[in-house]
Amino acid sequence: MKSPSLCYRKPLWPLDWHDYVSFFILFLGGSIAAGGGIGGGGVFIPVLILLGGFRMRDAIPLSNVMIGGSSIASVLLVLREKHPLSEKPLIEYDLSMLMQPLALSGTVVGVVLNSIFPDWVILILLILVLLTTTYRTTKKGVEVFKKERKSGSKTEKGPLIEGDRQTHNINNFSQESLNKLQDIYDDERRNPFFKQLILFVSLTIVVVHSLLIGGKGTSIIGIAPCTPLYWALFSLVFPVLFIITAFIIRYLISTETKKIALDYKYLLGDIHWNKKNSGIISLLSFGAGILSSLLGIGGGMILSPLMLELNVLPAVTAATSSYMILFTSLAAAAQYAILSRILWDYGGTLLVLGFISGIIGQLGLNWVVKKYNKMSLIIFTIVLIIGCSTILLGVTGGLRVLNKMRHSAYMGFNHYCPS
Repeated sequence: MKSPSLCYRKPLWPLDWHDYVSFFILFLGGSIAAGGGIGGGGVFIPVLILLGGFRMRDAIPLSNVMIGGSSIASVLLVLREKHPLSEKPLIEYDLSMLMQPLALSGTVVGVVLNSIFPDWVILILLILVLLTTTYRTTKKGVEVFKKERKSGSKTEKGPLIEGDRQTHNINNFSQESLNKLQDIYDDERRNPFFKQLILFVSLTIVVVHSLLIGGKGTSIIGIAPCTPLYWALFSLVFPVLFIITAFIIRYLISTETKKIALDYKYLLGDIHWNKKNSGIISLLSFGAGILSSLLGIGGGMILSPLMLELNVLPAVTAATSSYMILFTSLAAAAQYAILSRILWDYGGTLLVLGFISGIIGQLGLNWVVKKYNKMSLIIFTIVLIIGCSTILLGVTGGLRVLNKMRHSAYMGFNHYCPS
């Protein structure tokens, strides 16, 4: 990395003190972020800029590469994990399937707003959003911690086990109904291919859309910005993703109706799907996507606290967030790679560093949580990363604003389509 005072970037080798210090902090931050299921971009980007001396233009792609490496490791580990109260997967596929499409469509809007809003407005919004998120997540962590202490650290270890769910009210149901109920339980134990496919399809749509219109650079097919064809393609992604979301909501409500009819036994932290909450979650996901793209932070910093607000168990929140981040970070990295925006000497190193930090973070925090039976530790890990990100992003953003003021640069709103 280069010294911030220099105007060039040295090759990776030989390493200097900037590299050693930056890699150590990135590894430490990556390990903590992986344990909480948050990407860590709010830590990586400021470190790469302040210590590594990278431009924002280079730091963001490198951050995505490291997050991608960490997410690969995290998801490989959590795919083997089971829900704390049953034998179904730890990842909440229904929730991720609903949240991801509109969160992705929100990022498209956020990119436009990011181009229009001046740095000082983005900085104020960034601090307000992260401070609010830090406060609410801390409040949630304290609430869970008090429950753990009050109940002898058994908040997430209730008497309900999979066998209990399958041997209830036998006299009230026909054998056919019991078989249908058993089929639901059996299906939940498996990793659902079609739910993963829907998420992958949604992500592919957004990536292709971004490449066509030039969301992270120049259009790969040469479409000029702000032309009629540009706006036609720009607008097309929204009805497509809204239709996918409507299909998902219909599926979730239909499945919920069947569960209720069969007297399905819900677990602590399960979401009871209906038109109201599925609609609210969809809109909140859309807003989270806008904010993450507008403010330049990872979606995990907003979606993870949102899941906790929905009373999803901390372990499930971390696993589900890691799963969602895997797709978005790799998609972003792929777009930057296609546009030759990644400095691969550092990018390859950070990919490996991210992978190792993901393994250490997941295994380390899981060991501590299981040893002390304190799921609140996962929430406080999320708080730590968001809090550090608030400070670091506030510093880098503040320095950028001060630099513009010092040079009497334009500080007003920008035109998305230059005249």
